[in-house]
Amino acid sequence: MGRPAVVHFAPLRNCLANLPLSLHGPLNQRGVAPQSIAVQLSFKHDGQPQQVVLGWTGLPASVAPPVQGSRGTAALAQDRVEMDPQFAAMLNVGLSEGTTVNIELLRDLPHATAVNVTPSTADDWEILETNAEFVEMYLLNQVRAVKEGTMVGCWVGSSLIRFVVDSTSPTATPAVLLTSSTELIVAPKSRHAPPPASSKTHDLSATHSTSSALTSAAAAEWEQARRRLLRLLPLSLAPPEAASSTDSSAHHDDHDSIYVCPSLARVVKKAFPSGSGRFTVAHHARPTGRGSATIDAPPSGDSSGRSGGAAGGEATSPGAASAGVSGNEHILAEVRVVESAKVPVGHVWFSDALRREVGIRKGGGAFELIRLGAPLTSAARKFRQAQRQKDSHVSTSKTASSGKPSADPPSIPSPALAGIDKPLTQLRSHIVNSFTARRLSRSAKGRSAAGAPGVLVAGASGAGKTALLKMVTEEMEKDERVLSRTIYVDCSKHADERLPTLKVRMKDWFDEACWHAPTVLVLDNLDRMIAAEVEHADSFPAVHLANTFLSLALPALASRPIVFIATAQGSTSLHPLLSSTHLLGEMVSLRGPDKTARRDILNVLVKAKTSSSDLTASKLNYASIAAVTEGYLPADLRDLVDRAVQQAAIRSMSSASASSYGALELTADDFTAAQQGFVPLSLRDVKLQKSEVQWADIGGLTEARKTLRETLEWPTKYGAIFASCPLRLRSGLLLYGYPGCGKTLLASAVAKECGLNFISVKGPEILNKYIGASEKSVRDLFERAQAAKPCILFFDEFDSIAPKRGHDSTGVTDRVVNQMLTQMDGAEGLDGVYVLAATSRPDLIDPALLRPGRLDKSVLCDIPNEQDRLEIMESAARKIHLSPSVSLASYASRTAGFSGADLQALIYNAHLDAIHATIAPAVDANGQVEGTGAGGKTDYEGGDIKYVVLGGNEDEKVLSRAEQATVNKRLEQIMSAMKEASRSRTMKAAATSASPASRAPTVVEDFHLQKALQTTRPSVPAEELARLRRIYSEFVSGRSAGGLPSGEASDEVGGRASLM
Repeated sequence: MGRPAVVHFAPLRNCLANLPLSLHGPLNQRGVAPQSIAVQLSFKHDGQPQQVVLGWTGLPASVAPPVQGSRGTAALAQDRVEMDPQFAAMLNVGLSEGTTVNIELLRDLPHATAVNVTPSTADDWEILETNAEFVEMYLLNQVRAVKEGTMVGCWVGSSLIRFVVDSTSPTATPAVLLTSSTELIVAPKSRHAPPPASSKTHDLSATHSTSSALTSAAAAEWEQARRRLLRLLPLSLAPPEAASSTDSSAHHDDHDSIYVCPSLARVVKKAFPSGSGRFTVAHHARPTGRGSATIDAPPSGDSSGRSGGAAGGEATSPGAASAGVSGNEHILAEVRVVESAKVPVGHVWFSDALRREVGIRKGGGAFELIRLGAPLTSAARKFRQAQRQKDSHVSTSKTASSGKPSADPPSIPSPALAGIDKPLTQLRSHIVNSFTARRLSRSAKGRSAAGAPGVLVAGASGAGKTALLKMVTEEMEKDERVLSRTIYVDCSKHADERLPTLKVRMKDWFDEACWHAPTVLVLDNLDRMIAAEVEHADSFPAVHLANTFLSLALPALASRPIVFIATAQGSTSLHPLLSSTHLLGEMVSLRGPDKTARRDILNVLVKAKTSSSDLTASKLNYASIAAVTEGYLPADLRDLVDRAVQQAAIRSMSSASASSYGALELTADDFTAAQQGFVPLSLRDVKLQKSEVQWADIGGLTEARKTLRETLEWPTKYGAIFASCPLRLRSGLLLYGYPGCGKTLLASAVAKECGLNFISVKGPEILNKYIGASEKSVRDLFERAQAAKPCILFFDEFDSIAPKRGHDSTGVTDRVVNQMLTQMDGAEGLDGVYVLAATSRPDLIDPALLRPGRLDKSVLCDIPNEQDRLEIMESAARKIHLSPSVSLASYASRTAGFSGADLQALIYNAHLDAIHATIAPAVDANGQVEGTGAGGKTDYEGGDIKYVVLGGNEDEKVLSRAEQATVNKRLEQIMSAMKEASRSRTMKAAATSASPASRAPTVVEDFHLQKALQTTRPSVPAEELARLRRIYSEFVSGRSAGGLPSGEASDEVGGRASLM
């Protein structure tokens, strides 16, 4: 039930109402926002019920005066509702001063997404064209609720623009609310062409006279043409007529010519058959005002029929010039229309000087929107000519004066990309197919255009994502099938901005993409701005930002021809909402370049250096450099080339005199020096272990070394051969054997000899009692190894982290085993990562890890035999000086049961005894160490020290025994320090004077080895050897005969319940 009130007119200058105090008070106390409700006034006029819907200003109406001659005037005062009289007259429903109406408040009205309106008259349309930016900024301050079939107004200064509301989306009864996200689409209201002119003579250059000479058909076609928006082609796509105009005998300057497609040129010829027509051209810039209302004016066609020209295709409905609502066309230029078959439909091309004249100064204005207008009057033309002569020194460039079309500003050419043929082809085909499908979908009857899914370009930092997109988008700007505008945004610059600021920025990105469609919108480093949720952190800001982004992106992509491309480190680094909503439907992965790609990239980079300087590189072997740069990304190779050039310059300056500087020669040695201390991007956050162990440092283990070289070294060294192998190569090995037999040493030697990165993992360091923590540690390990590929991931004491499942009461190792199975043989598999595991108890490892595809082969590191023991001792003796009289073969026969570590300890113990014998102090005939007195004491120890007091007083008292002892102790400390300092100076001088050649090396004699052998015993007892030999035999026989055990615990009475 409503509240009665009386209408009172007030100059509000808006389409809102002031409510009576009886309604304003409760609404104000409850904090109801004026934008959330609408006001409905119901009344009767000529016996017919009428309803008016309008917004609320948020203010109260003035109080009505009391009724004359009555008591209790406060009780008899009538409620008032105030509104603007011009708005009441515009509605034309019989509202007048004093009309009694029934007020109802409408809550929960739907928010309009789009409203289609038409200006009431041609005058309203012209006022709107002139003040489009003002209307965009202040429309929501004057109109907040609309209803289909009614009229609304917008006050601009002293003028009132009247609109008829044609339709709303969604269609709702009784009204919809306008918000800052509402799209207001304004259809034009042009004046009708005047009737054919009489025989009276007119000025041929006047607008009305030229129009009067047209037939009705020509006038209609010209009206369509001048209402279209044309996309400005880049300067690099100049038509051939522009280049040949300098050699022609035409009397017009190319500066005043615009080149259009043949269909538009025919319309112009029909409109002006005399050929003397001069037209105006204006830059239709996107509005930049921050208005509360969004008045969108799509520059290219859609299926609604209320749009401008369709870019890349035939123009749609000519009467829909909605782009004129919010465009800025204050700068005009008078031009001549020239036909060119090379200009696509809906496009135009003109010179750089003319672009600057119409206000386009940024990068040549590729794909800016241009409107072709009617000719100027004689007076306006004279004024324009005078203005151009005045500003000729600013608007005319050297290129324009020569009559040749200007090219893009000169820039340093970027080197061509190499090694990315597959992702380059993927992106090209996706962009072309997306725009083609959009065009076909729009042209098909009964079908609506659907937005194409976006593309995610994933790759590590430095993989070439930005360079790839730059190349593709530049090609699409010149491809006649696409001709797309590129909008590039680096999101990392906005990662720390607040959400309100980000929302404004994101809206501006998509608005600009819609304005210049077809557009390729590139958001680089999107994962820096919309990152995935982080554990143990508040997820609301990330979810809110992702939802805000989607609310802006999805409508834009669905309504306009836009291809969305984002770059990120990986698909998991982006918020999952972006993938679940199918915003990013395709993914292009950029992996590290292989050897062939690295060779091509190095070739391109070096050629770019040599072409722009005096540098020469005729002797470089790019294949050899590519072989030692495994794991390098394109950015790493670029930095390496820069460092190599610097090394070449340093070498040239140090080896030549100042007068003999010449051309620099880039050599392989420069690249070798450049690699010293250089860490690739993929390895800068990865902790790697450095190994100096070589194959020569390992004795014995012949079969184990052979297997390791076949599995790890050969595929790396001969990658081209193994790449054509149709079978899956081994990527996991298990090294098992007796303690001290060289398992860890073998893994270190492989990393050194094969040139692979090496990550060593101790078993217990990845275990964690918290659920999920151990699995995360395993995932992080494999991610580190993947980043450092080619890489060896070495697990020492593997049985401690991957025992048989079901034996751990806490379940920690069970989850670790499950995670390792997923990482080693999952859907993705291992690429460039080799897994080595070492253990002395292979029977304790979960059998699933020993199946093909995980740890493919098990290699036994056995107790060395006599020949192996001899090789081990010879390898250990290479680093020391061994006496020629020593026979290592005899010691090899006497050390049965010794492991490799025991034999190495034997050699080192003998060497240590030799060192002790060399540095032992000399002893005199009395058995005392030289340099000391009797009993090893110094001359001043044990007695009083004589000293002289200078400047003393003879009358001083005699020191007591305690005082004398204190003085002696202090003097003893001083003299000891002086003697130590003198001794150190003497030894330092002797060491400095002695040359390295004069120092006698420490030689290990046979008696040193005899003594070391007497004190060295095998580290593995015979009983333990027998037990391990039995375990290994059962392990091998179990794998060959009946397969691996199931890993289930024994249920028999007396069966072992633990792994030990």
